[in-house]
This record gives sequence, structure tokens and C-alpha cells, in this order.
Amino acid sequence: MVNIMHLGAGDNGSYDEKLLSLFSGGLVVCLYEARFGSEQSSMRSGMIDVAQHHRVALLSTAKWAAFALGLSVGKEICFQVGHDQRMGESCSIKFMTAGSDN
Repeated sequence: MVNIMHLGAGDNGSYDEKLLSLFSGGLVVCLYEARFGSEQSSMRSGMIDVAQHHRVALLSTAKWAAFALGLSVGKEICFQVGHDQRMGESCSIKFMTAGSDN
């Protein structure tokens, strides 16, 4: 089963785009706490993918989500920025730039 949600986007560097980065971090925390991306739930297993345009926003959102959830970047929370990636075997949340492959 595949669930796709697209939040939207603002102009590059706009206030809307900055708010969207903050909102997406909070949404990721809520989805994970509801057991989405968890191997413990057969209906919600898989991975939560988050795409952002900017590397700095992506990495800071990934670190914030890891802190909020008590998880580790590179283990449960992974990221891919172009060809640079940190992915663990137990990755539940993947942050990536818009041009990265899934």
C-alpha cells in the first residue's frame, strides 16, 4: 500500500517556504508517533519520505526531528542530498532534496 501526500511549496526563499519547512518537521513527528513508517504496524509500515529544496533546511529539519523523537540521524532518520547520503538499515524517515532518487 502506498500513501502519497504533497504539502505544497512557496517561492524560493519566501516566508511560505520557511513555514513549510517548520510544518513538515512537525508533521513528520506526528506521522511517526502515529506509527507510520514503523515495522511494528502492518498497515502503516514503509518509510516516510520528505523532500525539500535546500540542503541546509533539509539537514536542520532532519536533526530537529531526530531530537524531537529521540532517534539518530543516519540510523532511524536518514538523508540523501544528491549523491551524499546517510542511510541505516532501520531507516523509517528519509529526508531528501527534490532531485534525489527514492
